Amino acid sequence: MEIIFKVELMLHHHKHKLLVLLLFLIGLSAKAQDTQTLTTSNNLQESFDYLTKMYNDSMQTSPAIYKGNEYKFYSSKMINHPFFYSEDSGIGDISFDGILYKDVQFYYDTHLQQIVVEHDKISYPFIIENNLIDYFIIFEHKYVPLEEDSNGLINAGFYDLLVDGDVKLYAKRHKSIQKEIDDDQLKYWFDDEDKYYVLKDDVFHKVKSKGSVLKVLKDKKKILKSNIKERGIKFGKTAESGLLLTVEYYNQI
Repeated sequence: MEIIFKVELMLHHHKHKLLVLLLFLIGLSAKAQDTQTLTTSNNLQESFDYLTKMYNDSMQTSPAIYKGNEYKFYSSKMINHPFFYSEDSGIGDISFDGILYKDVQFYYDTHLQQIVVEHDKISYPFIIENNLIDYFIIFEHKYVPLEEDSNGLINAGFYDLLVDGDVKLYAKRHKSIQKEIDDDQLKYWFDDEDKYYVLKDDVFHKVKSKGSVLKVLKDKKKILKSNIKERGIKFGKTAESGLLLTVEYYNQI
C-alpha cells in the first residue's frame, strides 16, 4: 500500500487513466519474479521508471501510442527526403499523453510536421496524434510544442529546443517541396526553411545572424562580441552554430 500511495502522489498531475494503468501494473508485479526489487525500493523515481518499463514491455504494441493513420512515403522521384537529420528512422523517446515511451523507432517528417512511427509487429508506418505529444527526442534533439505567441511571430507546432536556460533558443524545422523542369523532366526536392527564435523575458524574437542575436542580447553585447571574436565563432548560411554558441554563453555570464 505504501508504494501505491507514493505513486498516487507522484502522478497527481497526470491523467486518471495513467494512474489506473500503473496501479494495474503493481498488481501484475506481485506475480513477477523481481517483485522484491520494486517493493523494497526506497527511491520513488526508480519505482516509477520500473512501472513504466513494465507497462511498455507488457504492451508490445500499446493501444495508446501504436495506432494512427497509415503514413505514405513520398515518391521515389523525390531527390532528397523530408525527415529531420536523416532519411533513416532514429531511436528516440516520445512523451505521449503523459506517458514516456523510450527507445521508439520513428521519423520526424518536417514537411508535414508529423511523427512517423515504425514497429516490427505492425506492417505499415503510421502517424500519431500531434495534440497528445508532450515532447519527443530524436537524434539528441528535444522537440517541444509551443503555442502561437501574442505577437503572432511564431505559429503553434513543434520546435527544436537548442538552448534551454534563462534565455532559450528554438529552431522551427520545415522542408518545403520545390519543383522545376530540367531537360523536359519534372524534378522534385525538399528545401530546408529552418527559422530561429530567441525567447527572452517571455518575448520571442526572430534571429538569423550575428547582428540580430546581438540586438536581442544587447545588455551583454560587448562581452558577447569579444567572445565571438576570441572563439572564432562563425555565422554561416544558416547561422545555427553561431546562434547556439552565443546564446549558451549569454546564459553562462
